[in-house]
Formats: sequence, C-alpha cells, structure tokens
Amino acid sequence: MKVLIDTHVFLWFILGQRQCSTSARAIIESPTNNCLISIASLWEIGIKHTLGKLELHKPIEDFF
Repeated sequence: MKVLIDTHVFLWFILGQRQCSTSARAIIESPTNNCLISIASLWEIGIKHTLGKLELHKPIEDFF
C-alpha cells in the first residue's frame, strides 16, 4: 500500500519521539508499505531548521 506520511509523523518517527503512535509506527515499518513524503514536507523541514525552530540530530542533508 502507498502511504503519504505527514510532516509531523515523519519527524516524530525519525526522531524517535513518543508522539508517533504505535499504529503509525507499524504502518511506516511494514515492509509491505511504500511510504512517501511530500516535497512540501521537506521544504517545511528545511525552512524550520534554517530558522532555528527545528533541531535535528543529523545534518539536514541526511533527510533529503
């Protein structure tokens, strides 16, 4: 199944935050799903990071 992941869910998942629900985590981790993220989400992450409103544990380039 193709799954479009919301920006917040993507960040919660990759940053290991508890806001990512068990069901969302299971969907993302399932090998039968094709998880996608919008280019707009990457744009949003880049802007928030540049403005200092989003701290990442990896270089921003790793997300792209």
